[in-house]
Amino acid sequence: MDIARLGSRFQLTIPEEICQQLNLQIGEAVNLNVEDGRLVISRRMGDITKAFGLYKATRSVSLEEMDEAIAKGAVESSGCN
Repeated sequence: MDIARLGSRFQLTIPEEICQQLNLQIGEAVNLNVEDGRLVISRRMGDITKAFGLYKATRSVSLEEMDEAIAKGAVESSGCN
């Protein structure tokens, strides 16, 4: 069990090993909950800014190609092939 001490400003320093296990980065916000008298710290999910830069396009697509793909998808999902 890791131990953290409460500082004078009610701040906790999360041990590095715990941060690594949760894949937490410096400055990242976390969720804090109290459950059965225990403090539970968890990663925040759904932060869209984490996704930026993760996926790279293999090629550029024109606006016309996007419009065609959208139209094709709409037709296919409507069942009017």
